[in-house]
Amino acid sequence: MATTRATADDTVGIESPFEAAEAAVATLPSYTELTREHVEKVLDTVRPYLVQDGGNVKLVALDASAGKVALQFQGACSSCPSSQATLQLGLERALKEAFGDLVKTVEEVPTEAPKVATVQLVDRFLDQLRPAITNYKGSITVVSVQDGVCTMDYSGPEMIGPGIRDAVAEHFTDLTTVTVNQLPDSN
Repeated sequence: MATTRATADDTVGIESPFEAAEAAVATLPSYTELTREHVEKVLDTVRPYLVQDGGNVKLVALDASAGKVALQFQGACSSCPSSQATLQLGLERALKEAFGDLVKTVEEVPTEAPKVATVQLVDRFLDQLRPAITNYKGSITVVSVQDGVCTMDYSGPEMIGPGIRDAVAEHFTDLTTVTVNQLPDSN
């Protein structure tokens, strides 16, 4: 069983995940109608790059007549110093590639302030990441949160575990240690 840990002293440099996403943007379909369903399909093509870094994105609002798309970063993306680059170079670019002039503006909606960690709050926070984790055939369970230490069990691709760990550590600043125990795949 592999274990990854993040402590309060760790400094993790997170870069925009879209440097390697050129191929995904190039293969996007072209849409002639700006709908929630179509926007979600475009976001689904770039989500794997966000999930790999422990994040995700949520479509918060869409005003098709004004060409306005409002997105909210989740997980590690919500506190990443590169979030504006990710918004402009990744998400906005992908949306404009797929919708052309139908998309006029793409804006970020801020996330709520972090809370003191409990098993229930960490689990609720992970609910934002679970759809993407499940797409990778993974699962995550919060085992315990006590005295500034959060322990989780994860099964799925090893590259995703550290991103989940970092997202929890960044969101719950009261945690001094976050441990993700890599369980063997059940496949």
